Amino acid sequence: MYSFTEKKEINCNNISGILNKNNLFDISQYDIAFISKCILSRMQYNNFNELSDYETFLNNSKEEQILLINSFQNSYSEFFRNSLSFGFIENYIIPGLFARQKRTTPQLRFWSAGCAEGQEPYSLAMLLTEHSDSLKRRNSYRIFATDYSVNAVEKAKDGVFDISALQNLKLSHLSAFFDKQGKTYKIKDSLKSNIDFSVHNLLDERFKSPPSSIYGDFDFIICCNLLMYYNEHSRNIILSVLTDALKPGGFLVVSEAEKNIPESSEKLLKILSPMSVFKKL
Repeated sequence: MYSFTEKKEINCNNISGILNKNNLFDISQYDIAFISKCILSRMQYNNFNELSDYETFLNNSKEEQILLINSFQNSYSEFFRNSLSFGFIENYIIPGLFARQKRTTPQLRFWSAGCAEGQEPYSLAMLLTEHSDSLKRRNSYRIFATDYSVNAVEKAKDGVFDISALQNLKLSHLSAFFDKQGKTYKIKDSLKSNIDFSVHNLLDERFKSPPSSIYGDFDFIICCNLLMYYNEHSRNIILSVLTDALKPGGFLVVSEAEKNIPESSEKLLKILSPMSVFKKL
């Protein structure tokens, strides 16, 4: 019997076999602790105390297979989720990139990798738009926002949020970038116009950057609360993809919880503690 109040790692081989049987989903890419957490959560929801009983149920329920798969595709996010990092992005990184852009390129390129339902790229776009407007530069940036989840990307494209999702926003951002529609708020088309949303698997070895970006070469990549869910092998692949997609001198931002992962890269330099901001050498 499992105690759902404790962190446990469980034998997931049978679960993996069930999902792989019809080529539904490969869970081997994920960290074992994360896999166990998702499975135990579904067991608890369905009132199973024994893993073997849940495996039998899963094997006979297509609906439960889809629900379990969806639990691996974490789409939770918030606007300006890490205030310390976003403060540094707003006050130092963005002004520096715009100063460099004036000398070198007509348009800055950004990638929000693992964008969930859009809060992260929209937060970034608000800051970029404000700075771009202050300099009176139009079409000065482009954000490519990607996620593995089709459902998450579709919600991100819609850009519709409940008031409960807007707690971290300044009132000036709310009035400038949202339209109130009944009990919800919708991102204005003017902000959406600078963002390209698409479905993309960071572990797909055919692509070293989002296909929609054509060639990568990003000035800035933000990838928060994603690396920590994968096993070491998959994390290294993803980190290599992100690093290779950056221009020399470009910036990579991850979450505080996973800042130790990029520290192992010889191509990245941590630029300021305790934040998780790195610069490509």
